[in-house]
Amino acid sequence: MRSVIGIMAPKRPGTPTGGSEKKRKNNVLTISEKIDLLKQLDGGTSVRNLCEIYGVGSSTVYDLKKQKTKLREFYARSETVKALMFREADLDDINADFDGFRVSDNSKHIRELMDYAKGFSHPIAQALDLDDVAEWMTVDDDAPVIQNLTTEEVVNMVTNPAQAEEDSDEDDVYEPKERTSIDKLLELGNDYVAGLEQYPFISEQDIMYMFNIQAKIMNVKPLYMKQKSIRSYFKQQRMQQHSTLQNPLPSSSSTPDILPVELDSDE
Repeated sequence: MRSVIGIMAPKRPGTPTGGSEKKRKNNVLTISEKIDLLKQLDGGTSVRNLCEIYGVGSSTVYDLKKQKTKLREFYARSETVKALMFREADLDDINADFDGFRVSDNSKHIRELMDYAKGFSHPIAQALDLDDVAEWMTVDDDAPVIQNLTTEEVVNMVTNPAQAEEDSDEDDVYEPKERTSIDKLLELGNDYVAGLEQYPFISEQDIMYMFNIQAKIMNVKPLYMKQKSIRSYFKQQRMQQHSTLQNPLPSSSSTPDILPVELDSDE
């Protein structure tokens, strides 16, 4: 009898055996990763290698290739927004140096105003100090102001004081909500965009919309920049002035000290 020996054909590479092959898990790429993938694809890297590097399927690579022009335009606009953010940070450093000069210049004007006011005999002018002038020069235009009462309102307050007091209590209950700073908005926007890029159902147009909002916020930021408070500086100057008055020392300058009002009152 002739025996027939069966030869088993080798298995084809990549053929699943017993369902042990793990299902490919597609990663969600960020905008930067998509641009890098397209650069490598244009440089000659095969689709198969790109799928292994970025953990995506071949269909994703081909879809990105079809949207290559739109993706690159979107990425260029987003990079422009980021460049504006870094430029804004540099401007903050420049503004910090300018604030020091501004404080010094304002202190000069305040001293001149005080010297001028001391020349008046009115009691209010005599009681004027550095803090009063500093508050006047750095007043906040957005702060609540005193409302002038009409004649009818004054009559109602006199004839019906209980109702006037009740209305006043209701007004005191209102507390305006503190406005979020521009820097905080930009920080929240960056975190928000980073979170959106992790989900596939968010399109590039949606993310670009967020970048446009950030650009708008940065454009209006200079309008909301407020002068740094100089109250602490003038408070220190006032304390030094009071200390000098309490412990006077002989001056080596040929110019007499300007204290005409207090010297005249002693006489």
